[in-house]
Amino acid sequence: MAALAVVGAFVIGTSNSPQAMMRRIGALVIIGFGLTYFGATRDSGSDIENFANLERIEISRRDLATSAESGYGKDLDVSTTEGAFAALPIGLTYLLLAPFPWQMTNLRQAITLPEVLLWWASIPFLLSGLWYTIKNRLRSSIPILVFSLMLTLAYSIFLGNIGTAYRQRTQIQVFLFMFIAVGWTLRQERSENQNLLRRVKRK
Repeated sequence: MAALAVVGAFVIGTSNSPQAMMRRIGALVIIGFGLTYFGATRDSGSDIENFANLERIEISRRDLATSAESGYGKDLDVSTTEGAFAALPIGLTYLLLAPFPWQMTNLRQAITLPEVLLWWASIPFLLSGLWYTIKNRLRSSIPILVFSLMLTLAYSIFLGNIGTAYRQRTQIQVFLFMFIAVGWTLRQERSENQNLLRRVKRK
């Protein structure tokens, strides 16, 4: 199914020509039949019921928060919609920024410090790249933006352990690095433009 999705993405494209529209329709039909054939819809109802149940999510999150010293948010309760929203700020902070240097108590945790510091240094480029993308390339990037946002929110509610949050963050970083690259490119272009202006003024 992953291969089918990849092929479908290349076939669909972003063009608005009549031929592209027909390719979109054909790709969607093929993907739909593929999902039906492989039984993706057979257990979808029970899966959604299990994974979308906030009480089940709270049980899993509390187990993560209390089963190790690196747990966080032990006093949070995401079994209700209000509790899930209240947990988002703390969950987002730990998911996107943890582990913090003062929480590293052994060598295995300390090894991650250079990576964490590099990630923190990349955040300004991430924000710059996101702003540019939303402002100038929203239509073509909205699938990645929506997927990344939903995955981030889901992990923010579900996770309750620093180590798990650190590992799961890599699944989101795969997509966020694209926006970091955009932000870095914008910075390089601004730097080159400033250098060019200085040279022109000197002449």
